[in-house]
Amino acid sequence: MVTDFFRTRGRAKGIPPSVVRWADKAAHKAALAGHTSWNYVVELFLRLKIHFKLSLIVAISVLAVTFVISSIAVNLQQRELRLQTEVLGYQIVQSLTAVAEDNLLLNSVPVLQDYVKNFSKRNIPGLEHLFVMDRRGVIVAHLAPDSVNKTVTANDFDLLASADSARLMETATHFRFIQSIFVTKREAGQSRRILLGSSSASFSKAVLLAPIREMRNKIVLASFGVSVVAIGLVLFLSKRIVHIIIVLSDAARQVGSGNLKVSVFTRMKDELGT
Repeated sequence: MVTDFFRTRGRAKGIPPSVVRWADKAAHKAALAGHTSWNYVVELFLRLKIHFKLSLIVAISVLAVTFVISSIAVNLQQRELRLQTEVLGYQIVQSLTAVAEDNLLLNSVPVLQDYVKNFSKRNIPGLEHLFVMDRRGVIVAHLAPDSVNKTVTANDFDLLASADSARLMETATHFRFIQSIFVTKREAGQSRRILLGSSSASFSKAVLLAPIREMRNKIVLASFGVSVVAIGLVLFLSKRIVHIIIVLSDAARQVGSGNLKVSVFTRMKDELGT
């Protein structure tokens, strides 16, 4: 029991007995309120007419199936989208790093700017930021021309410089791929890494997930329409069935009262008709 556990822990931690008793009463009231609410819902459902019960059951079933199917479909789509984004992001940042290495060594900034600018013509979904910075932290090439010659923050510089290989940094709003650009120089029999700069590519989750959200909304709208149609059909078809059940129930009561000459006519060929 939760209250027993609380009493034991309370005594162990020196909690006053009055606080323990108050918590015990609060837990008991919460459990009683939940039980009463559930009984009220069950009682309300039992008082509904039969065709309303059938309609409610059908609607709940359709919504439950739709929720399960849409959840599975959305999760699969998100997983596939993530895999495709990872493949594309790694390819972009690795190719940008390979091109930037020689051009940073030769200080060929215009070549880098043209290379980065070409990505804006490819209409890559979700690609928001793509840039190369030099060893000083100055952006030398960027998708947005206004960002060129700006300096990255100290934290961003440390993050970019520490990525020895292509790395994915995921945030709440973006997929970011980063990789540092460096050359290795051997001196006195030892290798020394010289930082040339870093490359970075960011994808917006909002843009990437927009088609999935649109698909989910369409599924919800379709399920709502199916539920409305199903409820209408159940209400229409169940009226005759419910009417026959009521007639049979009334006839059974008359037989119980001693009237053995009761007859019920129906065109049903199922259990009710036979």
